[in-house]
Amino acid sequence: MAKLKLIKEDDKSSDTPKENLSPLSEISAEDLSNRIIELALTQKSLDAVGYDVREISSIAKFIIVISGTSTRHVKGIADKLKLGTLQFGLAPTRVDGYESGDWIILDYDDVIAHVFFEPQRQYYQFDSLLDGAPKLELSDELKKQQRQFKTGLHSL
Repeated sequence: MAKLKLIKEDDKSSDTPKENLSPLSEISAEDLSNRIIELALTQKSLDAVGYDVREISSIAKFIIVISGTSTRHVKGIADKLKLGTLQFGLAPTRVDGYESGDWIILDYDDVIAHVFFEPQRQYYQFDSLLDGAPKLELSDELKKQQRQFKTGLHSL
């Protein structure tokens, strides 16, 4: 796994409980991708989909694409992702676009999460750039949650 920004054990900045969590050494890029989608769905994100880009990209192994219904919703999803991944001792190495809330990118090196305000996702047709990549395999429970928040605008 590529280098990830680790949070020190004595960092008390997160109120998130740390019990029952996998040790950092057990978290693969695929597990992190699934966790990001799971966290996004708890925030009622729309059309959350993961792409396995290992065969077509050298910058990441997985790209996650998520939509929100407003810029406030997009920021809330990004905040949830940052807090939720801190449970694993991970923080994004870079966050971009948070100020506007139209398109926020959270870069975890091997996994890059794109959180869009839905009209921006449609305008840029971002998913079409990843048409050749296989979709991330989700658990049955995540697939069920994913279908609850599907708009029909994007292929899941």
